[in-house]
Amino acid sequence: FEKESVSVFESMRGYAGVIFRFEDHWERLQASAQTAGLKIGKTAVEIRRMAYGELERSGRKDAFLRVTVSPQGVFVTVTTRAYPAEIFERGVKIVTGTVKKNLSRSFYPEAKTSTYLGQVMATFEAAPDAFEILFLGEEGFVRETRNSNVFMVKNNRLFTAPLAGILEGVTRKVVLECALEIGLGAEEDFFTRHELFNADEVFLTNTSGEIIPVRELDNRRTGGQIPGLWTKRLMNRFRIKVNQYKKERGRVEN
Repeated sequence: FEKESVSVFESMRGYAGVIFRFEDHWERLQASAQTAGLKIGKTAVEIRRMAYGELERSGRKDAFLRVTVSPQGVFVTVTTRAYPAEIFERGVKIVTGTVKKNLSRSFYPEAKTSTYLGQVMATFEAAPDAFEILFLGEEGFVRETRNSNVFMVKNNRLFTAPLAGILEGVTRKVVLECALEIGLGAEEDFFTRHELFNADEVFLTNTSGEIIPVRELDNRRTGGQIPGLWTKRLMNRFRIKVNQYKKERGRVEN
């Protein structure tokens, strides 16, 4: 690949003018840049200042930020990315893609880079009403989706794929913290699509949507009530953590 064409990026979210878990995003941005052979050329303090500056100039308090590092420099963009309320109330439909996550052939899937060919190819084959496309590994285990980490609840335990060969989502990390805080045992282990079909609850996590319930996988209904009991508890706990972070960091950032 041409090094000049590769960039790495971080997607962050601002809540009431505070960028949630900036330090986690910065850590991942550094790791992605190191893997891609890029030099950021700015400190965490400088990028934080850039991000908050763009957020203030946008006039938005609640917004979606993207920090991109390329050979040409560091850039910050601010947009809104609001999902309709019904996806959190009714859940979403996901489908399995034919593209496989092959660790030996992938361009460092743990890094958040601009080399998203697999995701782009999967988009072409997806049904128009599919919210996300599920990726399996060559061995048949669930890996992740185009833009999200995947979780399932079975017999009052939470499961998600281990980090080898997938992106370590910041929201994924927060959800695992939430599970511990509400007494839901969690395991990072391999599981199959068959197990997803028979899960009690399935949901996705990402920065822009937080926790998104899944109602259907490959034309099969998943779980029962949407959102499920544990999913709803995690959503509530996640919101509490966001509010706590806003209070704690708001004093520092402002």
